[in-house]
Amino acid sequence: MPVVLPPPKTCKELKNRVKSCSKEYQCMDWYLCFMPEDDSKKSGTCEVMNYMNRPPINAPGEQQEGNPNCPNLSPIVMEYVFGNPKNVDPRFLDAVIYAFVEINPDGTLLVPTPRYLDYLVSLKESKPSLKVIAAIGGWGAEGFSDASLTPQSRYDFARNVNQLISDYGLDGIDLDWEYPGSSAAGIKSRPQDRENFTLLITAIRDVIGDDAWLSVAGTGDVGYTNRSLEVDKVAPLITYFNLMSYDFTAGETGERGRRHQANLFESDLSLPGYSVDGMVQNLINNGMPSQKILLGVPFYGRLGATTTVSYDELRRNYINKNGYEYRFDNVAKVPYLVRDGQFAMSFDNDLSIYFKAQYVLNNCLGGIFSWTSTFDQANILARAMYESINNPLNFRKELEDIYGPFED
Repeated sequence: MPVVLPPPKTCKELKNRVKSCSKEYQCMDWYLCFMPEDDSKKSGTCEVMNYMNRPPINAPGEQQEGNPNCPNLSPIVMEYVFGNPKNVDPRFLDAVIYAFVEINPDGTLLVPTPRYLDYLVSLKESKPSLKVIAAIGGWGAEGFSDASLTPQSRYDFARNVNQLISDYGLDGIDLDWEYPGSSAAGIKSRPQDRENFTLLITAIRDVIGDDAWLSVAGTGDVGYTNRSLEVDKVAPLITYFNLMSYDFTAGETGERGRRHQANLFESDLSLPGYSVDGMVQNLINNGMPSQKILLGVPFYGRLGATTTVSYDELRRNYINKNGYEYRFDNVAKVPYLVRDGQFAMSFDNDLSIYFKAQYVLNNCLGGIFSWTSTFDQANILARAMYESINNPLNFRKELEDIYGPFED
């Protein structure tokens, strides 16, 4: 059987392919060339193509040795899906989260686009192990403070959650209350929200059972852990804590807006006191087991409070285009754009995702996730998450072909 040649990796290889494909191989066009299976084995083409085959997690092959501090941990890869899920590729994922289910004034739940949630559930047909979760809430979503206020309201809400799981065949739910004890999003809040949130989570776990997925999405700064979440009390009840380790500059303007929005470590180009590492360590110090922390990455660019653009748009019109020049901060481990000598955009790419995934592996975190799949229609960053977690040695070689040698 003929096999497809791997895609060109350099401009030079691309030009040679255009000239020679029809001479050397069967072809439909330069980008779709076929060669005999025997020749592919002789030339090692199948080995080159291996990374495109997306082997299942824990497939045999060249893998990075596991962290001896957590030998039995298998970090997961997950995406939030906000909008049309047509580009979601389950081969890259262990879990997907539909965003968002709304809370009605009477405490019942509303799925605004049932067909999107049904579609995500249908992906289990091709990958039965895929976990499909529904996120309740989101920025500006009302209803949590009232739902968590009394024993009656908490258990009513928990039963509604259980019904949602049953109606759609879900594996569980994610609670995205932004944020307990705060009205910054224009929602109702009460001083007792922090303690009531723990009681709400307790009620939900009691009703949905021990095996169902129950996660909480939140930040990891000191303000959040002091005001919004009783970390040590919630930790035993939840499956994961989805760390929203991005949007550090969401409310900033001027020079403070010209900083990284999701830097792994602090640098001269980050806001003082803000880093992914700092949030992770704060959560751990407050009682969250590392293996329950999922590290979030943005699939979009941000310039403070003024501009946000999807990764697709960054590729089309920003990265080394229209006066925007690509840079990489080797201290913070994230890229950024400069225009007219000024910091012009913070974003993540395949290289920064690799560094963040290695941080996940080295620090025994539970995995990595993105907000949101719809900003990466080509699944470039989704694949980067998957390969960085599951095939880091091979993916590093691929990245060094693009960016040159680098240090972890």
